[in-house]
Amino acid sequence: RIGFPTVIKPADGYGSQNISIVRSEDDLEVICADFDHNQSNPTDYGLGVKANNRFSVEQYVEGALIGCDVFSDGKDRLLIGVNEKLMYPLPSFAIKGGHFPSNNFDMDALRSYAFAILDAVDFDIGAAHIEMIVADGVPYLVEVNARLVSAQIPFQMGYALERSLYVDLMDLHLGVATGRMVPFHAHGVCAIRWIVADKSGVLKTVRLPEEPGPGIRRVILFKLDGDTVRPPISNGDRIGYVMAAAQTAAEAADLAESYIARCDVVLEPEGRHGMRTP
Repeated sequence: RIGFPTVIKPADGYGSQNISIVRSEDDLEVICADFDHNQSNPTDYGLGVKANNRFSVEQYVEGALIGCDVFSDGKDRLLIGVNEKLMYPLPSFAIKGGHFPSNNFDMDALRSYAFAILDAVDFDIGAAHIEMIVADGVPYLVEVNARLVSAQIPFQMGYALERSLYVDLMDLHLGVATGRMVPFHAHGVCAIRWIVADKSGVLKTVRLPEEPGPGIRRVILFKLDGDTVRPPISNGDRIGYVMAAAQTAAEAADLAESYIARCDVVLEPEGRHGMRTP
């Protein structure tokens, strides 16, 4: 009924795992053939979470992926800002990086749409992270999370805003009204880029630049020596990241990408055993 192209994604899990785009009946047959196997072999997402094998089927809209973080105090709402995300080329669904804040969109339209979404689901108090696709200037809802943006992104936003979003979140739940919070004015732009492998194998080491360079704010590695790695298909394939801050998005992106270019991901020679799974 939806037609093609369609996106099929799990109703559970995280890290953009097990997401597929179906562009034709042939693609659909391949996906359906995998369902029987998945019923008896559910995906292990990690951290104790296994797939429940329930999927949502949606129209695939191609555009810019953004995240909008909103504080609600029971009476008023506050849009903290927009994080514009950069994806790896399909068929990957991994996020390559992004920058905060982004001024590439109609903020009034995004604010109205985000607030209307929260009104529709009766969300009244706390932080909400709303993901959208913006296509031809029109925002389309991807999902609503009843929490502050997770993982590493609060650090990225904090570097641009020069404040701790975790402190702000605690203030919100301690009863500080959004109108009484210090204005969320960005002092620059912070970009994030991820370190990945260009081929599959076993990670031997990651050599980082001896001199980080100007603007580098944070560097974190998640994969350990001996872990299996591959080119990014889902977010779980990313090895680590760098965050860089500057006055403009272009400058911040250049700093982060220059750092990534100087990173050396070294794999074990083929045939070596003793690998660990991620």
